[in-house]
Amino acid sequence: MPNPVVAVLGPSIGYLLAQSELCQWALTEKVRTTYQEAFKQIGMTPEQQATAWAQAVVHQKRLAEIPAEAQARMKAETCTSEAHGRFERDLSP
Repeated sequence: MPNPVVAVLGPSIGYLLAQSELCQWALTEKVRTTYQEAFKQIGMTPEQQATAWAQAVVHQKRLAEIPAEAQARMKAETCTSEAHGRFERDLSP
């Protein structure tokens, strides 16, 4: 697996984790399980997996630290029932 792909996965996962928290969808464990299984299926090394998860945590924390006003705007724009359904479908095998 090329390292640039790993570098893209981490922030993407972090965003999904942050979105689940912001929207109070309680999908954190499903996100983790889905990606952990996918990492194995695509042949990521343990080091690559660790790097992706570390990047995910950094990105998730960064998004959680944005000002309350921005979080409220993000919540209004991204926490829709359509987005929730799409999020669930995307995590389904």
